[in-house]
Amino acid sequence: MNICIDPGHSGPCEPGACAAQCRESDVTMGISQLIAKMLIKRGHTVTLTRTGEIDDDGLTWRAEMANEIGADIFVSIHCNSYTSEKAHGTETWYFTGSEAGQALARCIQRGIVEAVGSTDRGAKATEGLTVLRVSDCPAVLAELGFLSNPEERAELTDLLLRRRYAVGVVAGIEAWGEE
Repeated sequence: MNICIDPGHSGPCEPGACAAQCRESDVTMGISQLIAKMLIKRGHTVTLTRTGEIDDDGLTWRAEMANEIGADIFVSIHCNSYTSEKAHGTETWYFTGSEAGQALARCIQRGIVEAVGSTDRGAKATEGLTVLRVSDCPAVLAELGFLSNPEERAELTDLLLRRRYAVGVVAGIEAWGEE
């Protein structure tokens, strides 16, 4: 499978959610690199939309990159945040009306929840996320956990525990590929 992985946000220009000196862009980069390595070992072709910090907070180009390489799927990796530290769990978004996107979101959601043991916030439809709307292939945006939640932040920033999130995403991608 030809897979485009998007480590959400961009670093100094737009770091995403931040909590306790932790930047979403750093977490998504680390986990995305693990996902890419695992998928490549399984024989997939993988393109990352970024391989480090960039000075571009645009969204359209990320999905357009997936379109240009003829990706079979586009997976954008993110971390959530909320005003309450109690918010927790994993949710995966797909573009409203995309049956393939919905199936991919369900598989990745299930994979993450099983690998990490996180609260299942569900696979959800939206028309409001640019990267899902612009993608020609099935596309999802996975919110792995909440950086605003101290327990989930500890998991997302621990180098060994990040592997569980990556394992979950890879398991979901491969389960979708087998359907």
